[in-house]
Amino acid sequence: MAAVVDRGRSLQVFAKAQTTFVGPSGAGIDYPVATDAMRAVTASSSGTSPIEAREDKYGSSTRVLGAAQKMTAEASLEVYLMGGGSQTAEPPAGPLLEASGWTEIDLTGVLATTSTTASTSTVIQVANGAGSPFTVGGALKVEEHNGTAGVGTYQVRKITANDATGDPDLITISPPLDFTPNIAGLKVRGCRAYKPKDTRDSAEDSVALFIGNDLSCDQVLGWVPGSVSLTLGSDAAARLAMSGTARQRSRMVETTINDSGGISSGDLVLTVADAYATGGTNRGLNTYWTIEDEVVKVTAVSGTTWTIERGTSLGGSAASHADGLAVYPYPLTLAGTITETDPLAATSGGAWLSAVGGSSVTALQVSSCAVEAGSGVAYREDVHGDEYKVRGYTSSPREVTISMSGWAHLATLQQANILASADTDVVTICCQQGSAEGSIFAAICPRVRLETPSLDRGAEEVAYEFTGGAFGTVSGADEILLCFG
Repeated sequence: MAAVVDRGRSLQVFAKAQTTFVGPSGAGIDYPVATDAMRAVTASSSGTSPIEAREDKYGSSTRVLGAAQKMTAEASLEVYLMGGGSQTAEPPAGPLLEASGWTEIDLTGVLATTSTTASTSTVIQVANGAGSPFTVGGALKVEEHNGTAGVGTYQVRKITANDATGDPDLITISPPLDFTPNIAGLKVRGCRAYKPKDTRDSAEDSVALFIGNDLSCDQVLGWVPGSVSLTLGSDAAARLAMSGTARQRSRMVETTINDSGGISSGDLVLTVADAYATGGTNRGLNTYWTIEDEVVKVTAVSGTTWTIERGTSLGGSAASHADGLAVYPYPLTLAGTITETDPLAATSGGAWLSAVGGSSVTALQVSSCAVEAGSGVAYREDVHGDEYKVRGYTSSPREVTISMSGWAHLATLQQANILASADTDVVTICCQQGSAEGSIFAAICPRVRLETPSLDRGAEEVAYEFTGGAFGTVSGADEILLCFG
């Protein structure tokens, strides 16, 4: 017997910041629309609605169903890392990062040039007044040169100090550049950067996530990514993966009108063929559904009876619809709304390692770099009288690790021994993918305590691997900086 199945190639993902953690607003403003579409590599959601067996005795070996337990939800998402395509454009992953507990530092409107020939690898000199907007803790990119002029490629660095009291202004960066920008007129431009937010739990930042294919769409509410993974280098484009717990999940599936007379343009009650098209009674509330050219909003669900709003802003006017017509989740009609942007290729960029506060840097021959950021989330679970297991969350210490691997060169081995020796404190690491403006991503870990590097001597050439934990300071939120330029 032939069957129609969901097609993975039609995966569509929409992500939007929620105004409250507990659930969507009555106005449905947490509901993602076209501008919230994301081009995902993979996306998944899961959840349970467990039933605990009764323990009292019935004179039989048969287990008897008992009380319903609290519902759970999990979700994960992987996307390509893409630049904004221009100096000021926001990258596609930006809104997702902000909604899931990261603070944006936007310096993309800040432009300057090197003002003299006295800049060093750690201190950039720009004209009087031009350095003031370069906020400490943010990121900038410095144009490289071939000895006479800028070549249009950049290296990204974190801004650690800014002295705008004299002429020229002095901007201190970390880690050092692997060249000296001692030519006047090289471009110095601010980047868009994201750092973990220490206060994410005060507002309970969370995401409304919609994951759909041809026949189904999961509504995931109160999603709080607790794990963020970044993969750079190798022979693939850069990727960002997130996973975490959510408050609730509703699985919406296509159904049909089940009313012999259909519905008129004035009807506010819709009878459908399947009671579980929204996931069950009181599930899938404030979601939008398409019937022919009209989009209706579902405000209440009781079995196969839906209460709906007509003439929504998402499409179409209230109209009559015949019995048996398809009713399907609205996001699945938004194919093609994603702006085409190429992923950041691994054919340019670099990786650099230095002692904290040092003036010299080692340019590493890196074949791959991976960053894992545990976001420090402790969920408030099992609130009495709640239908769902998770009611909120609080912050706990983050755990950020970075690892890099590549071919071992003599300078790399010598520097590795020095920087990872027992009497050394910490190092600064920057790994960048892409070098052209609008197509750059960099992950900077200002303080990393490296383990002793491992060496694989069984390959054609000796390969090394650095692994270390990233640490912050008492000021917080500075274990890692994600930079787009």
